Amino acid sequence: MRTIFLIFSIGIWHLSQTPARAADFDGTRPFVCTVMQVVACDRTGEVEKDAAEDVNLPRSFSIDVGNKLAISTGPAGETRKTSIETVRHVNGTLILEGVQLGKAWHAVINEETGKATITSTTEPTVFVVFADCSLDKPTAAAK
Repeated sequence: MRTIFLIFSIGIWHLSQTPARAADFDGTRPFVCTVMQVVACDRTGEVEKDAAEDVNLPRSFSIDVGNKLAISTGPAGETRKTSIETVRHVNGTLILEGVQLGKAWHAVINEETGKATITSTTEPTVFVVFADCSLDKPTAAAK
């Protein structure tokens, strides 16, 4: 019995010495997201799968929550910077919101896996973007 107590005590002590690891995509450090799929839907209900370039979106972008910026390079080579206006954490999810060029956008990113779903809306069209994020070092303007 004494041996079991000793092993249990050592196990508890060891767990208390292990630092808690923050979720990789909780916004404490910048990360890069790569667009995997884009779906567009217009007012008529027509739904299309598109490549990012076909709807004037970058293939990847950097997210820097600390500086409240999303940065990318557009299809024509221009640098795009978008302010992140709202940051929330809900049940292991990083939620970001903003507006760019009259388009409202909303991002939901799993803080553990980096899987992201982003919506962008205009009056006639909604875009749903599925992306995978990684901790690769973000560049000044993600391509």
